[in-house]
Amino acid sequence: MLIDLHVHTSRYSMCAKEPAEAILAMAFERGLDAVVLTEHNVIWPDKTFLPLRDKFPGLKIFRGVEIHTSEGEDLLVYGMTDTSPFGENPTTTHVMNVARTTGAAVVLAHPLRYRESIADGLYASPPDACECWSLNICAFQRPGILAFQAATGCGLIAATDSHSTRLLGAYALRFHNPIQSEQDLVHALHNRAYTPFQNDTMLTEFERSLPDRVAYVRRAVAEGLDRQAIHDHIGCSFSFIEHIKAGRYPSLMDEK
Repeated sequence: MLIDLHVHTSRYSMCAKEPAEAILAMAFERGLDAVVLTEHNVIWPDKTFLPLRDKFPGLKIFRGVEIHTSEGEDLLVYGMTDTSPFGENPTTTHVMNVARTTGAAVVLAHPLRYRESIADGLYASPPDACECWSLNICAFQRPGILAFQAATGCGLIAATDSHSTRLLGAYALRFHNPIQSEQDLVHALHNRAYTPFQNDTMLTEFERSLPDRVAYVRRAVAEGLDRQAIHDHIGCSFSFIEHIKAGRYPSLMDEK
């Protein structure tokens, strides 16, 4: 069962580019069995989630949430229906304590995207897993992620962190058993009953486009364009732009 655990929509995530209906339709078209909607600090309420789910009977749709912490980490939480226990601007330790108390599962999203190191609190209280393959994780970041995994023993997952349909389906998890509910999902994450998946065809096409995209960003930066203008023109993330400005090549795929 192929599931993308990290997807945003324009309904509740301001940074997303497309509505849930477009993203879910594309997920079904590209062969995903399920999608988890993980908006920033918001869990889809029943009044909007249930009608949305009914529109896509051939696709399972679950809810999670991406919680931003005071240290600048982002934690994906699965198995909760209310964000109020986290409070405002929580620490990673507080998020992990809430998750452990409620039985939720936690995944560290795009490690090292905004920080040079992973927050100390996550070494003391590790998540169930961390993303190792994502549209917002470059190959040069992977050694640091693998070092965190080796130090903590957490699992490693693949998920797109999609904000549009463009590369939806490039990464996912293949679960070993059917996932019929959010509690099934939590149980599988706790027990690491999954295998990371990547769509090599989609990723190879992206890599082929990368030199032109990098060249454009370099020209745009030299001409004084700001990040928002560059982002609006080619649809790349701010972190993609910052990597290029810092002289790092933002390839998603490891060298073979």
